[in-house]
Amino acid sequence: MGGEGSLDYLAFLLLGLGAVVWATRLALDNAVKLARHYRLSDFFIGVGLLAVGTDLPEIVVSINAALRNLAGGDTSNFIVGNALGSCFGQFGMVMGVAGLMGHLTMPQRYVKRHGIMLLAGMLLLFVIGQDGLVSRMEGLVLVVTFGLYVFFLFSEEGAMHKTRA
Repeated sequence: MGGEGSLDYLAFLLLGLGAVVWATRLALDNAVKLARHYRLSDFFIGVGLLAVGTDLPEIVVSINAALRNLAGGDTSNFIVGNALGSCFGQFGMVMGVAGLMGHLTMPQRYVKRHGIMLLAGMLLLFVIGQDGLVSRMEGLVLVVTFGLYVFFLFSEEGAMHKTRA
């Protein structure tokens, strides 16, 4: 399994992981400052900014793979695996590790409201994927649905901001 370049690969992997740790700290610290400055809830910053920010690598990987599809390759399984692996990682690793290190408080209203949206999004993907394809129109539906959810969060945050003022 070794061979030429394997130490280089390991060095770049460790360098990349170190950069991720540093960038995560930078992003989190500044997200908290932004939330405090604009008097936004931590939940909104988490869903609206941090979640999108942490999804950017998956988005870039998927765009790159989709461009390879357009060039005649077939990277569909890579794209699907990337998306599903990220989702399972978020639930299993992120929530699990945070729970193991202490406890997480999840207000029932968040669990109900956002849990329903999460289940609806999963159901939408399940229905769209029944034919084994995600067409451009179906991709647009998924992106617009996400955009509407973010708009809903933004509107809700604005309403909460007015009641706090």
